[in-house]
Amino acid sequence: MLNSTQLKTDQQSHFIRWNGDIADEMLLIALKGAESLSSSYQYELRSLTHKKESELLRWHGQEVSCQIGDGSNELPQRLLHGIVDSNLLFSTYA
Repeated sequence: MLNSTQLKTDQQSHFIRWNGDIADEMLLIALKGAESLSSSYQYELRSLTHKKESELLRWHGQEVSCQIGDGSNELPQRLLHGIVDSNLLFSTYA
């Protein structure tokens, strides 16, 4: 079973990861989405967690961010900011 310390440690070695307090509860494992200049960005993020779904409901409607890139390849890191919706999905905003 995953615990908060393990999740936080594992986040640091991933190319994609949650930022802030949410990193204590979820490990970001997949990111899928699309970007367009003419519409809002839309991403689906998948995470592993040690929490029950009822414990994760506190994130509903909260602003969160994730990071893409680890900075080790001289490539720019990118941050995505968004809101966790009622299905515990991540909706981005520009």
